[in-house]
Amino acid sequence: MPHRFPTRSSSGCGSISRRRRSSNSPASSASGNSTTPYTTACTFPSNRRCFAIPDMSISRLARAGRRTKRDRATAYVLPPTVSRPALLAKGSDRPFRTLVNDLFTIASRMEIVRAHLGRRMEISGPQYSVLIAIAHLEGEAGVRVGTLAGAMHVSSAFIASETGKLARLGLLLKRPNPHDRRGVLLTLTPAGGLEIDRISVEIRAINDLFFGPLDAKSFIALCAAAQSLVKGSAKAVHYVNTVEHEPLSALKAAE
Repeated sequence: MPHRFPTRSSSGCGSISRRRRSSNSPASSASGNSTTPYTTACTFPSNRRCFAIPDMSISRLARAGRRTKRDRATAYVLPPTVSRPALLAKGSDRPFRTLVNDLFTIASRMEIVRAHLGRRMEISGPQYSVLIAIAHLEGEAGVRVGTLAGAMHVSSAFIASETGKLARLGLLLKRPNPHDRRGVLLTLTPAGGLEIDRISVEIRAINDLFFGPLDAKSFIALCAAAQSLVKGSAKAVHYVNTVEHEPLSALKAAE
């Protein structure tokens, strides 16, 4: 008699039987304390080792979506960082914030360029600026320390310190001012002029790239705006310095 193999029932391993636990005996989560309803899925009806799937109904998903919308509605709103009407666009300071970010970027990149040109002359970036400013302002007689400091918007002490270093390097000459015995006049030495001439092509190339996007009209407007910001920034720095030393009086002055 031929051997008969047992037939597989329609509820074998190929089918999945799912049943929902009653509310009286909810399946527990991994922590063992949750009462969230679960759907139990079994690969074999006779196998008691089944796994539980959280029951995420449509109503639960809708409530979760409403909570997300409430969280977004209560997100922090940055108050205006400026109050002058001319600096606001329909009450928004977004263009102003963009301008501030752009100015930070420009200042950082100018410092990178200045440091590079200083390294080409084996001096620091600030010393490069001092040397270039003297070349612009010295004329035939030389430039006074105070005049140079005013043009660069720095202190006379800073100019005295940096020009002393440049003089020791043989790049500039400090000689007494015939009209003011307490002062000195600053001029480039032939070696200082040669150092500038040596990298003058690169200086022009970098400046053309940096300011190339400006046409004549926007360049004039930028020059005027920069001069205004130099004055405004001086007031802001004065306020900050006052706050750090005399907080109460500075706050009253700002009101």
